[in-house]
Amino acid sequence: MKKQNKLAIVGIGNELCKDDGFGIFVIKKLRELNFNLGTLIEGGTLGLSLIPLFFENEKIIFLDIIKSNDKPGSIYVVPLDELSFIKTQYISFHDIALEDVYMKARMLGSKATGYLIGIVPQDYYGFGEITDVLRSKTDIFIKQVIQLSEKLLI
Repeated sequence: MKKQNKLAIVGIGNELCKDDGFGIFVIKKLRELNFNLGTLIEGGTLGLSLIPLFFENEKIIFLDIIKSNDKPGSIYVVPLDELSFIKTQYISFHDIALEDVYMKARMLGSKATGYLIGIVPQDYYGFGEITDVLRSKTDIFIKQVIQLSEKLLI
């Protein structure tokens, strides 16, 4: 299958469940900023249904929470090839790790590369809005997305 897009930026999570929706929240902010460095996608909680993205895009940046014991609001930029090396409880997709989705796409023949830009949540249980801790990190997070996007498009 021929690649159609150079770069996709995919927000992951459930926007109804507090910080779990941070990836979607950032995608919406990028749309408001008229961000034009890549295709913006609300990946939600689609899990394995996101595998086709690895065949439609040359490079992908995933935006998600990283459930870790680190300080809430801590930001990580991790190459997809290195997801198995980071020490986290799980990266969402609701019981399907991003690593699993990436590895399945690779097994199916995908050559796409990419990164996870993740943030440690303060609260992702129950319904509600993004916490103030993560809201306060939004500008820094978006700066990371822009810098990485520019780097990948060189």
